[in-house]
Amino acid sequence: MEATTAGAAAASRVRVAVVAGVTLIALVLRFWGLEFGLPNLEARPDETQVLARTVEVARAAFDGSWAIYPHAYVYLQWLWSEGVLALQQLLGLAPPGDVASLWRSEPARLYAIGRTLSALAGTATVALVMIALQRSREGPAALVAGSLVATSLLHVRDSHALKPDVLMTFGVTASIVAGAALARRPSLARGAVAGLMVGAAAAAKYNGALAAVPVCAGAWMGARGARSWRRWLPPPLLVAGGCAAAFFVATSPKLLTNETSLATLRQVLQIVLPGWQADAAAGPLPDLASIPGPAPPAWATAWGRLGGYAYHVAFSMRYGLGWVATLVAPFALAWALLRASALGRLAAIFSIVWFAVVGFSPVMLSRYLTPMVPSLAIAIGVFAAAGVARLPARRRPLGLAVVTLALVAQPLWSSIRFDALAATTDTRVAATRWMATHLPAGARVAVVGTRFWAWGAPQLPPGLRAVRIGPRALVDPRRVDYVVAHDHPLFWSSVEPHFLQRNAGRLRELAEFSPFAPEGAIRPVFEVNDAYYLPVAGFGGVTRPGPRVTLFEVRKPGALREHRARPGESQGQEGVPKR
Repeated sequence: MEATTAGAAAASRVRVAVVAGVTLIALVLRFWGLEFGLPNLEARPDETQVLARTVEVARAAFDGSWAIYPHAYVYLQWLWSEGVLALQQLLGLAPPGDVASLWRSEPARLYAIGRTLSALAGTATVALVMIALQRSREGPAALVAGSLVATSLLHVRDSHALKPDVLMTFGVTASIVAGAALARRPSLARGAVAGLMVGAAAAAKYNGALAAVPVCAGAWMGARGARSWRRWLPPPLLVAGGCAAAFFVATSPKLLTNETSLATLRQVLQIVLPGWQADAAAGPLPDLASIPGPAPPAWATAWGRLGGYAYHVAFSMRYGLGWVATLVAPFALAWALLRASALGRLAAIFSIVWFAVVGFSPVMLSRYLTPMVPSLAIAIGVFAAAGVARLPARRRPLGLAVVTLALVAQPLWSSIRFDALAATTDTRVAATRWMATHLPAGARVAVVGTRFWAWGAPQLPPGLRAVRIGPRALVDPRRVDYVVAHDHPLFWSSVEPHFLQRNAGRLRELAEFSPFAPEGAIRPVFEVNDAYYLPVAGFGGVTRPGPRVTLFEVRKPGALREHRARPGESQGQEGVPKR
């Protein structure tokens, strides 16, 4: 009896150690490089918009008309930022003041605080996956699934952003776990918990509402012995639906009452789901479907209506989860759907539904697949554990280790390389610092290369004056003192070749900040649809994040005449005179 008790205690300690070890790896991968791009405030799309709305809430000036994300996410960011800021001030790590005052004096701190919430949510998701599988008596699956989520480049990358994707992913994963609990032992209390998890997922980001699918499936699985209407409308499911709706409405009340907010939401849905009709009476709101942007990859669009599915398999999963997981995924989903326990089955159901919905959208972004990472990892975990269980008992630990390493080797290496680059000074930051040191106060600076949004442009330091010029214009030395050009394979940074050719004699290169390794190195792979100036593969082809930034001095009229008198001067790359 004592030996049995001691053995159980030892096994429990091993399980705790495994969860703690994998969670620690997840924590390191999500916090390393968390200050990517800062103090540049436009290093990642949507972050500035979220913080601007957060500051409006802090000033009690939020009217609810902004609806790109649910209002609950903005409220949560405000409460989180105020709480963390108060703690930092208590420890003497932050200046006095509230969120609104910090937005004026030290905005980069608010970005770091907001990203910390995403990093913690991502780490908590790894722990939740492992604990849920261990409680289902699937310890080997917990190791495989937890390790895959912890190292997934998709999940690691999005845990670095002040965006709701990873927070929604945590809510979705919690909904799957709650749905499995309903399947095993249905009750009204468990239905309420499951509904709250669905509401939380949707409150983080609208498409989190798909978390209702595994909860519905779990409630129906738990009601298989019921008769009449209780079979298809079990009371726990009705409670779950009510709690989900109540949570969403209570946390984003203005979303349903503000007409501008509703119109914006419908326009966003039209982009993601082309069949959705936008509000014709949206007034001054922009037609989001007409916003210019990069074209999807030709190889994906060649698949027609299946292009989204091809993209997410060949790009999102290939680089975000690795080739091994991508190849194993269909077999794991089929096995989990037919043979796994409630948790594995619901994870497979959600993965299939999520992939079907996301793949249908013509908007091809790998981060749309991030919420599926934990559920797919659970399905792969139970599938791999079932295969290892067929080995002789003495070979199972080695077999489990080999399977786990085979699955995580590629995503782990990619995540490490990604974090190392993210922790390096961005070219946009380096260019801004150079300008602050070398350019005189009051200098007139034109930035070229920006296409629609300014995510690739370095920010001008205080004291310099921004001047607008056309993408192909001749630079007028009477209006412009310096030119900053940013160029990159991504759509958002593109200098017109004719601009440099036409202005070759008017510009003198002062400095260049290039992210690319010497010619002949590995070719980096970027996601062309996303304004993320870090690759997802081919990391050896870059040395730091950001576009290529080149700074020029504009030759004054006297220098121009002198330059024209020397027609034999050799020209550098892209028509820029050599010094």
